Amino acid sequence: MTVTAPTGQDRGTARAPAQPPLALRTLSYAGLSGLVMGLCCLVPAGSLRYGQAWLLLGIHNGGVLAIFAYLLVRDLPCSSAGSAPAR
Repeated sequence: MTVTAPTGQDRGTARAPAQPPLALRTLSYAGLSGLVMGLCCLVPAGSLRYGQAWLLLGIHNGGVLAIFAYLLVRDLPCSSAGSAPAR
């Protein structure tokens, strides 16, 4: 049995599957983490009437969403990989 190296045509032809936009993925992860954190706070309490847990969730999720909104507006895309930043 002979093993041959891939030719130039074979290399780099496989494409990664399409992913949803970064903003959508980030919001879904933030929502999932908020849900998990809410469950971790409210399930042990055995009630939804736990003011400290709701306060914690509001502060945490508000901070996450504020950082997300700031980065969504202010974060600039990279011009090219490996290039040095402009001085």
